[in-house]
Amino acid sequence: MKEGEAHVCTGPVRQRTRRRLTGSRVLCLSAGQVLLVRHEEPQSGASYWVLPGGGREPGERFEDAARREVREETGIEVRLIRRLGVPDAVSDVTYALFLATPLRHAEAIPLVDLSAERYLRAAAWHRVTEAAPLGPLDPAHWGFLAPRIKRWLRSKPSRAVERA
Repeated sequence: MKEGEAHVCTGPVRQRTRRRLTGSRVLCLSAGQVLLVRHEEPQSGASYWVLPGGGREPGERFEDAARREVREETGIEVRLIRRLGVPDAVSDVTYALFLATPLRHAEAIPLVDLSAERYLRAAAWHRVTEAAPLGPLDPAHWGFLAPRIKRWLRSKPSRAVERA
């Protein structure tokens, strides 16, 4: 292109959606397991598993909300490895997603009063395998994580989380 000429884009234009993020979720992997929390819909009683996480408090950073929410919902202290991207094709995402490892692999026991929680009902570690990398997570919403979890499963134990 010569100086002064305008650049004309002739290919398809991909618009990136800017999401309004209000909280954090955490993919915590350890010992061939993923840390999850069970939610229950108040009206229908339908139950499902999700990654731990929740909303930010005023002035709280996404990273701090992620660590706090995992601790409150599961009793597990985590070390955040990095922030993960969520594909644009995944709709209704209002959270920043982080990859983490527990400081100590222990039983997941919520620290909050479950009777006072609107959705949260339990926390647990779930085995993940190459054949079932999502455990009980709904693949319609969490399927984009399957390749990352499979990559983690194939990695050497000492560097497994950093490669996910």
